[in-house]
Order: sequence, then structure tokens, then C-alpha cells
Amino acid sequence: MVSWKMLSSIVERCRTDRMESKMRKPCVVLSVLDLYKPMFFTPAAFERIRDLADLRIDPDPVGHASAESREMLREAEVVGTAW
Repeated sequence: MVSWKMLSSIVERCRTDRMESKMRKPCVVLSVLDLYKPMFFTPAAFERIRDLADLRIDPDPVGHASAESREMLREAEVVGTAW
């Protein structure tokens, strides 16, 4: 699991897009079954992540069979999973 300190560090490193010199949020994909999300993240934690990153929820965390799931993972800079 990514700690807040680690996520904050990643955000700081990714904040400036050198090619366009603009601020941006890193892409964070949460690839966890809906059943487990409340065990790992409170609603406040989700909001905090959204403040720091472009949070995306993987629609197919089991098999990644959908094109949307694969595209999210391809673009991700950080992936949160539960094993």
C-alpha cells in the first residue's frame, strides 16, 4: 500500500510537466474490488487522494479485460491494488 508520504513525494516529482511547464496531477489508478475499497480507504482518504492526484477507478480490477481498464493502467503513474 502506498503511504501518504510516498504518494506526496510522487506528486511533488510529477507536479511540473517540463514539456509544457504547467502544473498537473499524476494519474493514480485504484485497481481493487469494490468489496475491499472500504477496508483500505475511508471517504476522507479518497478525497485526499483526489486532491493530490487524478484518481481513476479501474472498472475491471480482476481481469483487466475491458479496453477502458487497460487504457487506465497504461496511463497510470501509480497503481493501488489489494492482494
